[in-house]
Amino acid sequence: MRTIQPICLLLVSGLLLSSLGQAENHQPSKAYTDQLVLVHENLVRELANSENLINHLTTHKECKTTLAEVFEKDTRWLVSKSLQQDITGNKIAAKFKRVIANDEYRIVEFILTDGLGATVSAWPLPSDYWQGDEAKFIQPVKQQKYYISDARWDESSEAYSFFLAEPVYMEGELLGVLIAGIDVTIEYIMRMPFEQLIKLHVKPTPDLN
Repeated sequence: MRTIQPICLLLVSGLLLSSLGQAENHQPSKAYTDQLVLVHENLVRELANSENLINHLTTHKECKTTLAEVFEKDTRWLVSKSLQQDITGNKIAAKFKRVIANDEYRIVEFILTDGLGATVSAWPLPSDYWQGDEAKFIQPVKQQKYYISDARWDESSEAYSFFLAEPVYMEGELLGVLIAGIDVTIEYIMRMPFEQLIKLHVKPTPDLN
């Protein structure tokens, strides 16, 4: 027993250290990330197809903005408070803000563009007005379907982040693209276990109608 006991203690200690090491590795599993994408994809698609959002894009389209005008606005985007207010102060931006505040999801930003890539509504304030040179706009337009960017796990910030983008069409014509930035922190992963995540469904709310 005197020789067996130290060996047993070493084995138990090794298992404990192994378990602790695994507990410290919070990078989400593929099953978790797949479900996470699906949950947020459903939310973004529901919002992109909402009547108010489509009406907002339709009204904007009637202004018949040119690409030259878009570029001009882009040059003064960071200094024009009135232009920024137009983008973050409208009703759709207010809806974005409410959805972002819902801690069941991990959307941290919304950008709604028109068919040229110009920002129509957003929350919070994006760094650029024109999104037309970004993959998150180009890819859904090019593929004419839902797009998810490359996802990454940042060890330093312990966060899993990616973009989701849904093109918005009406009668076969592109109206714009809805882009959502997802940033899943370690706190969210620990608070939202897989069993709870799979039960999370998009519920019809005033924010989505």
